Amino acid sequence: MRRGTLPALGFGLSALLVAATLAAPPAPPAQLLYPLAGTVRKPGAVRVMLATPRGAPMPAAVWDGKPLRLSRMAFDPGWTAPAPLQRTSDLLGDRTTMERWLSAPAATVGKHTLKAGGRSVVLTVNAAGAARGLAQAAAHGKPASAACSGCHAVANGSLGDAATPGACAACHNDAAVQTIHKHVTEPLRRCAMCHDPHEAVRPKLLCAPKEKLCSRCHALGHSKG
Repeated sequence: MRRGTLPALGFGLSALLVAATLAAPPAPPAQLLYPLAGTVRKPGAVRVMLATPRGAPMPAAVWDGKPLRLSRMAFDPGWTAPAPLQRTSDLLGDRTTMERWLSAPAATVGKHTLKAGGRSVVLTVNAAGAARGLAQAAAHGKPASAACSGCHAVANGSLGDAATPGACAACHNDAAVQTIHKHVTEPLRRCAMCHDPHEAVRPKLLCAPKEKLCSRCHALGHSKG
């Protein structure tokens, strides 16, 4: 073997490794789900929720210039393949390959900035919870991350189904639900088909206009099922 062959070979391998590293696709960024940008709300804890691919490290989050500690919440394997009519809010995204990161910083009256998931979200907080030109955000239940267990089955950092309508019964009377919706309860079992279970800017936490939501099951006044 000629002198100089081994160094040349080593250089070639290094070049290949560098090229492979540069060609590797970057890891998908964290997705900021809540809070909703450009909203106004009353003082109190703010629900912060990010989504990352399963097994990813804790994403960076900064609240008012200070690092925000997030708690990891993976999905229970038994709750990753919903049945046809068991869709959840479009905002919540995929459960089969993703997991959630949660926090609940306190928000006093004034403006607050959250930087996470490649976004910068500004929230306005005042005692009235309303302001001209801003969408009014309403949170479902207590925003604190520990409140997941109020609706979901939670065990060892694993988030299970919020089995509706049973999970709703403590706060929502079955007879009242039927009266409000003018509909028997059974077809309404998957509340998150129409209501965002965490935060929304529409009345009653609706995910979309009422007419659009009804069309998911009904067409021209008749049931699709």
